[in-house]
Amino acid sequence: IGIAELIGSLMLLIPIIGSAIAKKPVLPLLHSLGAVLALGIMTGAIYFHLFTPLGIVQPHFNPETGIQIGDDSPGILFIMACFTWLSALLLIIFDWQDANSQLKRFLGKG
Repeated sequence: IGIAELIGSLMLLIPIIGSAIAKKPVLPLLHSLGAVLALGIMTGAIYFHLFTPLGIVQPHFNPETGIQIGDDSPGILFIMACFTWLSALLLIIFDWQDANSQLKRFLGKG
């Protein structure tokens, strides 16, 4: 999952950095597919936080003793997953509504 998250974040960042350097859109399809990948990964993360014993609030352990020494109250990892999911969904919606939608072209609907 970590490698998939890394690939997704690179798919989102490379077009942004390339566009800033080239002063024109670079690899817009890669950006759109990165948003789809991020949405899928975060959907899985949110599902497992909500519907498994994993839970929303994650414990912190002392690495030497293995004893729980606190938690990430109020569930910072879960909140970040929710914000990432929402951001990816908005990127997909904005691309879909664009006249030059890369996702529509990729799916053969545009």
